[in-house]
Amino acid sequence: SDDASTYITRQQVAALFNITLPTVHSWINAGLLKSYKIGTKTRFILSEVKEVAKSSNIKKESDNV
Repeated sequence: SDDASTYITRQQVAALFNITLPTVHSWINAGLLKSYKIGTKTRFILSEVKEVAKSSNIKKESDNV
């Protein structure tokens, strides 16, 4: 399915960035990540998360290879 319509969980976001759930929460509060409420659950749109991953705000070690 298309990334723009794919929702992922906080756990999946944490795994993507190799961070902890509290860090995911911090990033949401800092405005780095946009979260969506689906009922009682918090979800993220995969395409938006990937944009954050590509942005200059967050550099992963692999970007330097």
